[in-house]
Amino acid sequence: MKDVAFWKDQLAHEMRDMNAEIEHLLERKAVMEKMLFDSQRSLAISEECMLQREKRCGIDQTFDDPEKGLCKVRLHCSVVNKTSIL
Repeated sequence: MKDVAFWKDQLAHEMRDMNAEIEHLLERKAVMEKMLFDSQRSLAISEECMLQREKRCGIDQTFDDPEKGLCKVRLHCSVVNKTSIL
């Protein structure tokens, strides 16, 4: 009878640990979903800026620091979006 009680306690302990882990994972999932949403907004804004820059003609066309930053944002957001599919 003691053996059954021991395993019952072990099972209850594992269930508590598993429920705590599930709760932690759900919290992390919510944070990651918010980050994904925010990165999609950043991507849309940076792509709009890039489209406006690509419309420039002649001497107005430059590859400056802001454009390099926009390219980094585009790259970062595309990596995040690709990993979100997984």
